[in-house]
Amino acid sequence: MERPFLEVKQIDKAYQVLSLLGSGMSADVYQVQGPQGILALKMLKKEIPGWKESDGIKTFKFEFNLLKELSHPHIIKIFDFGFDPKLRRFYFTQELIPGRPLNEIAPSLNITKIQRLFLQSLKGLAYLHQRKVLHGDLKPTNLLVAHPQSLNPTIKMIDFGVSHPTWVEQGGTPSYMPPEKILKEAIDPRSDLYSLALVFYTTLARRHPFKEKNVLKTMQNQIKKIPPSLKSVQKQTPQLFSHLIALMLAKKPEDRPPSAQACLNFLGHQEKTAPALEQAYTLYRSQVHALSLSLGL
Repeated sequence: MERPFLEVKQIDKAYQVLSLLGSGMSADVYQVQGPQGILALKMLKKEIPGWKESDGIKTFKFEFNLLKELSHPHIIKIFDFGFDPKLRRFYFTQELIPGRPLNEIAPSLNITKIQRLFLQSLKGLAYLHQRKVLHGDLKPTNLLVAHPQSLNPTIKMIDFGVSHPTWVEQGGTPSYMPPEKILKEAIDPRSDLYSLALVFYTTLARRHPFKEKNVLKTMQNQIKKIPPSLKSVQKQTPQLFSHLIALMLAKKPEDRPPSAQACLNFLGHQEKTAPALEQAYTLYRSQVHALSLSLGL
């Protein structure tokens, strides 16, 4: 994997590098001082394993053009796009989030705060899905928690590279990938709901219900294994919240809530939506029981 430019002091003359914030498969992220103040700068790598250079550039530009059209308190803000002729790399700048990824900060958060972050994430997804956008790679490291020690921490969704139509049906992270994507079947907003539920199940349970050392085994678990209810693993979890997570983790998309907005309605006790979801939950548990019997569990 291509290494980040650790010795870079300036990018495209306009941005002074303050520190390296992180490095992923496709990009490096720096903290920089620029005309708009202190920002995060995401710089595309020249070499991305398994990708043609042109595909990487196309996806990077797509992510910027997508984000510049979005404006929501739980989705990262974007600023400028550019190309550094000396480094020969594309970049864009975005707001610097004063916080850390959900998986790093979760142990210090109580259940009430985690529930608030879950609701915020649902609101962000509802906004995206209303605009026909799928995130496609929801996982703890793509959910940043701003001001985590405050009374009201805020979630920010980042990294929309997999949202590109070319990659959304095949890209992603196996340990948070919905069964239909693993099986190379059609995906839709309910696929994001599954991934989000798995993120917050793992956050509250303090363990991943499907993850194994072997990636193939992890993906097989995603398809077949039914996790115990969140309430049974984390006793302090409210029953309604546990029910909703179970619904969102249904193996088949048609057994999940129809949308992020429906999930918000359910948690808000809106009469028109909640009974339908309760009915769906009862059906889901009966299917779990039937599957357990067929497997001799």
